[in-house]
Amino acid sequence: MSGYNQGFNKMGAGSGGGGGVDSNLSNTDLTANTISRVYKVAEGGALKFQTKEGVTILLVNDNGNVVIGGASPYTPPKSRGLEGDILQATNGIGEVSWVKRTEEVKLQAYNTNIPANNLNWFYASPMTNSNYMSLLDVDLGSNDNTTPLTGESVIRGGYYVVPRNCEAKNLVGWLSTETTLNCEISIMAFTPVNNDSGNQTGVEIVKGSSVGGGNNNSLMSLAGTYSAVELQAGDILIPMIRIVSGAFETPQSLVFNITLTLG
Repeated sequence: MSGYNQGFNKMGAGSGGGGGVDSNLSNTDLTANTISRVYKVAEGGALKFQTKEGVTILLVNDNGNVVIGGASPYTPPKSRGLEGDILQATNGIGEVSWVKRTEEVKLQAYNTNIPANNLNWFYASPMTNSNYMSLLDVDLGSNDNTTPLTGESVIRGGYYVVPRNCEAKNLVGWLSTETTLNCEISIMAFTPVNNDSGNQTGVEIVKGSSVGGGNNNSLMSLAGTYSAVELQAGDILIPMIRIVSGAFETPQSLVFNITLTLG
């Protein structure tokens, strides 16, 4: 046995028995020298690491998957992710994959009259019949939401600046309105350019729609549709709302409460 090392972690010649070969794995699937050890997992087989009680805590199978854990193991991806990606379970049986991290954005803000020289914090005003938390009352003058806006309108109407490259992944929310017509909320993305004073055209990234419930106490859930638009860091998001079609003889109120997920 002078040509074999008995310990799995003995890598170099001259240690232990001095031969530089691990007898624990000495078979036709093992190649070894003084620099490296290569163990080829046989077809249908696996290389296992177990606790002293015999519980497998690490397993490498013949297709290259590494399975980690004991009673509830998981399988990480075989390659590294992209910048900013995080690991996320993709199902309930232990598969894990790289995904873009998500952020949840609630688009609510309202204040048109901060007094001069007042440096206090302001928080959300209670929602009343005349004072909405998110007041969208400027008429675009068109049913086309890609109608260009001035730079001033974008900076004032913007509700969120995108911190990194991402896409719209989900929209959940509710509608309250007296009408029974179809109503929409559209989230538009604008990409400002430094020192450009021209008008800017937005791109719709997600739209939520629902038929009104007929009174303000009947909340209606929204159905979201998404565009494959890659948002860039620095894009400004602006919500727009409208009644899609139909006739109504009296003014109507639209109240949307939504959460947008970016990832």
